[in-house]
Amino acid sequence: MNKVYKNSLCVLIFLLFTIMGCKESDITSTSNDYNYTPLQVGNWITYEIEEIAIDKLSALYDTTNYFIKEIITEKYIDLVGEEACRIERFYKKDSLSNWIIKDVWTSQIINNRYQKTEENVKYVRLIFPAELNKIWNGNAYNTNEEQEYEITNIDEFETVNELDFDSVLTVTHENFLTQIEKKYSIEKFAKNVGLVYKEIIDIYADATPYTDSIEKRIKTASIYKQKVIDYGTN
Repeated sequence: MNKVYKNSLCVLIFLLFTIMGCKESDITSTSNDYNYTPLQVGNWITYEIEEIAIDKLSALYDTTNYFIKEIITEKYIDLVGEEACRIERFYKKDSLSNWIIKDVWTSQIINNRYQKTEENVKYVRLIFPAELNKIWNGNAYNTNEEQEYEITNIDEFETVNELDFDSVLTVTHENFLTQIEKKYSIEKFAKNVGLVYKEIIDIYADATPYTDSIEKRIKTASIYKQKVIDYGTN
């Protein structure tokens, strides 16, 4: 074997192993990120929900509290040949009531995109690998207007309802504030658990007095908060 050929062969082998090493690392990183949205049959999460509706003109100040439990009940192959998870969602109005089936959602990871179909509307809730400041269109697969989702925190320690989570990722859907309008929407995902917190705020306020916070000048508002209270695997 001549020297030139031998050197070329060594370089080729080195490049091959380097590329293979990078691919393996990428796969490991992405797979680890999937833990933010674990899709195992039997996984369940229970949430407490608070919804507030305000309309100052009609003297409406309404607060509704209830519980939702989501259970991944099975995996199946969807109409386009991709694996998906069936999520059965149960409702009860208070801690003493019995669970009642509310609806069925689905979720799946395709091309490193965590997609969740909610009330027949598909959203891209996360994309992998998860990286700070990564941006995508959460409405890429539905007919709603384009909406930028952004990872604004990652691997943060957080406590939700006295439950501690070591690695929490925050996705911000909207963060808009003027003197008379506030729109804010986020979701938080904990590794090995899934969604642990969700908040949507939509406020329209009186223009004055400017010295008061927008929350003290509300004309109309809808506020939604969803917090995990328990989770596990059957």
